[in-house]
Amino acid sequence: MKFDVNKRLDLHYLGKDWKDNDCFLEFEALTWEDMESGFSDIGSVDPDNLDSVSAGIKTSSKLLTERFIKGKGISDGKVVDITKENFSQLPAEVTMRALNFLSQSLSPVEDKQSKMSSEPKDQSETPQEK
Repeated sequence: MKFDVNKRLDLHYLGKDWKDNDCFLEFEALTWEDMESGFSDIGSVDPDNLDSVSAGIKTSSKLLTERFIKGKGISDGKVVDITKENFSQLPAEVTMRALNFLSQSLSPVEDKQSKMSSEPKDQSETPQEK
């Protein structure tokens, strides 16, 4: 069974054009199954081992691409759709932020119900993180 929980990451921080055109990435929320089948491997990457780092990057990329729904960005000064096919062309900074964004609520914390919702909107920053 698949639950309809999507998360939207605004890309407004990338500049005026990105903000003025409401650019974003939308993902399906990570599941417990995602954590069991690879997400935990990302956290165990040994930064001194190139094979480990490479495996972590591949796992991260696969996870983000599988959970990616849609997006909008700027290319050559024009608004374009971000798709699964061109997702990997985004700057590494954006993909790392997306991975952090999707995993931010996976650690045990107090109930954030009043601070975060599952509505498709930017949930990359909570009041605690400001």
